[in-house]
Amino acid sequence: MTEDLEYRAKQRVRLARIEEIPVYVEMGRKFFEMTQYRAYNYSPPQVESLLRAIIENRRGNARIFVAEDGAGKPVGLLIGGAERLMFTSDLVASIQVFAVLPGRASERAGLRLFRAFLKWSLDQGVKSVNFGVTSGEKIDKLDRFATRFGFRRVGGQYSLFATEATSAPASRSYDSKRQN
Repeated sequence: MTEDLEYRAKQRVRLARIEEIPVYVEMGRKFFEMTQYRAYNYSPPQVESLLRAIIENRRGNARIFVAEDGAGKPVGLLIGGAERLMFTSDLVASIQVFAVLPGRASERAGLRLFRAFLKWSLDQGVKSVNFGVTSGEKIDKLDRFATRFGFRRVGGQYSLFATEATSAPASRSYDSKRQN
């Protein structure tokens, strides 16, 4: 545990602090507005409640990692955790939020966050680390980033807004008699 704290300190990455929740909520708003989620209503009270639950360890084995600039100011967040999936007793790590403030990428905050989370995950004894991209932004850049760490693409992420939904695909209709 001490080694993990020392590693994060060298990387200028630390765990989130309860007194900084308002800063994280505002960072979240900025991240939110840069993605496909800007079509949704951002709820600061809901974000605050979730962040507080994670920081107070009321959300299982989840953590909020914070990248700092040289002055100690938060410039990026990674929210992730480790849990057993419904079909295995093996521990699996996953990332829910991974974002760096605009204009701060040159500080390597994303790299620092990712390394700290990867180390923490491996220290937890996970069998694998998984994440998806649902923001709709910078997918190719994140793909290059992840593959440099040895990750491989194993699936896809799809999104459909309710206003765009139809009951059946336009090109063909499906019925119960159709065989694959």
